[in-house]
Amino acid sequence: DPVLGPEMRSTGEVLGLASSFGEAFFKSQEATQTVLPTSGTVLMSVCDRDKDKLVEVAREFQKAGMGLIATAGTRQVLLYAGIPCERTFKKSEGRPNLIDLILNQQVDLVVNTPSGTAGSSEDGSAIRKAAI
Repeated sequence: DPVLGPEMRSTGEVLGLASSFGEAFFKSQEATQTVLPTSGTVLMSVCDRDKDKLVEVAREFQKAGMGLIATAGTRQVLLYAGIPCERTFKKSEGRPNLIDLILNQQVDLVVNTPSGTAGSSEDGSAIRKAAI
């Protein structure tokens, strides 16, 4: 499962160290010279503990002119905040679903945070594998 962590699983991995997760993640991505898209569609599916941070992130994507697609719970938070977005199914909810969107290259960026629960863990792993 390609989840973020400091383990050395293959050559070419990087680790960003900082006092906050955001800065550490930024440093790790900067080291890989990863170019993030500046247009297109963002798929968002985040666990409940991260939904309080979701609105700010989604607003920035919206301001940048990016379209948003979200799973049901994530979409509900966005709509409540006045941020329009399309809905997609999780893998476990039927088809077409978010995995189909990723594999059909209808998504340019994925924002996903794992919850650690059994069903969500399976969906999260499938999301990360498809994104890679």
